[in-house]
Parts: sequence; C-alpha cells; structure tokens
Amino acid sequence: MSETVKKWNLRYSELLFYKELTLLNAGFVERLRTWNAQNCISPFWVLWYNFSPGNRCVACNREYPLTPDKMILIPPNILYSGELGAVVSHFYIWFQTKSPFDYPRREIIEIPVEPFIERIESTLTGGPRQKFLLYTLVSEILAEIPEDFFNNKNASRCSMIIERALNLINHRDGCISNEELASELHLSTTRIAHLFKSEVGISPQRYCTQVKMYKAGHLLRAGHSIEIVAVSCGFADRYHFSKEFKRCYKVSPGRWQKDFCNRNGNLNENDPSPSMMS
Repeated sequence: MSETVKKWNLRYSELLFYKELTLLNAGFVERLRTWNAQNCISPFWVLWYNFSPGNRCVACNREYPLTPDKMILIPPNILYSGELGAVVSHFYIWFQTKSPFDYPRREIIEIPVEPFIERIESTLTGGPRQKFLLYTLVSEILAEIPEDFFNNKNASRCSMIIERALNLINHRDGCISNEELASELHLSTTRIAHLFKSEVGISPQRYCTQVKMYKAGHLLRAGHSIEIVAVSCGFADRYHFSKEFKRCYKVSPGRWQKDFCNRNGNLNENDPSPSMMS
C-alpha cells in the first residue's frame, strides 16, 4: 500500500446525504430513425453511444463521429447538435453531478467503450438491477475522468462569470431576467448579454427558456395539467407557454404529454431535446 494513504473514516451522516450523482433519463432505441437534437444546450450531462457508425455530434466547432468504439460525453451548458446519417441502435443517459464534479471544462469527452461495453450490455436487458447498473456505469465513467477536468483553475475571468450566470439561471429554473443577472454579477445588462453569447453561443434568455422547457417536460411527464405547468415555469398563462413549448419541441404540450402517456412512460430521446434555433 502506498505510504501516502492515511487513516480515514467517513461517518454515516456524511455518506447518507452525499448524492454527487443523479440520473435524470436513460434509454435505448433499437432503430433510431429521426433525431431532434439541433442546436441544443442542457443544464446536465449527456452520454451517447451508438452500436453502429453513421452519425455524429457537432459541438465546440468540431465534429465527433459516433462510432461503436467510443462513447460521447457532453458536459453541461455546451451547445451541440446530433446529426443522423444512418439508422442505428442508440443508448443514452442524462445525469447531473455535484462536487467534486463542479465546473467541468467546456469540452466534449470521447471515452473508449471497450472497458464499459459489458456494463452497457447488462443495463439493456432490464431486470431488478437495471437502475443500479446505470448508476454504476456512470460512476465508473466519471471516475476515469482526470480530476483537473473539473474546477478549472485556468479558466478565464469571463468564463467564471458565465459559470456563475449559468448556476444562477439553473437555480432559478430559468426564471431570471438579464437585469437580475447583471445585478447579481455586478455587470451591466449589455456586458452580461455579450459575455454570455460569446461563451455559451446563445443569449441568456434563450438559455432561460431552455431550462424552463426541460422543467416543463418533467412536469408534463409527471401528469400535471398544462395550466399548472405554465405557472410553475414562470409563464403568464397557458397560451404563452404553449406557444414557446411548440416553438421548442415542434409539437403542442398537450400532444406531447398524450404521446408520452401512450408509450406507457417509455420516453426516447426524440422527445425531450428542444431546438434552440431561432
């Protein structure tokens, strides 16, 4: 054993409430034919794996082919698109993290699939251990990412300001104005809007809308009425909410909710990736 290892003990109270990983959505589509993932940005991690070639992810001014030898891991708050060039079997996971996985770099991570392929295949068969296996898979992937990928000390001051802005928006579920952001960050509204667009790729209010739409999808899947969802997501009424939802999802919230219920809760990734195209 290494001499650097010292005696330690984690108490029950420290372990009981320590939830550094939360799974949000996961699924497998055997023959993915359509893919609504154009100019998206999410406040959580996105993991993609295709069992055959033919598709790609576009982000950070680069193309990332989706091939059977690697997984693509997209950190939060990166503008990305998924481009479908062939019918494929597609596996995906959405998840959130807390410390020690705060402030990841704005970089796509390509992960060799070989060490994880047996774990991936075991999660696809379902069974009583499926959720546990999904958590185990994501935990093992996170454990392989170097520590210096997080809490980037070399990030510019502008980048750190935008990280704070993103955290404020996510904490408020998207219900925050540019004026409130500027006040919290001690900047002018013009300055924060310019920095945000330069760093993230979209305006602060477009990102706020994205966050609201993800919350709306969660509430609709839980069976809440459109009126309640509209108010919960900060919209003045059902009309304005439905208009924004349809612009993002290309379908009305009522139809979206009905289609989800008709699938008995088996949501695939065609549904919840709102387009951020203007």
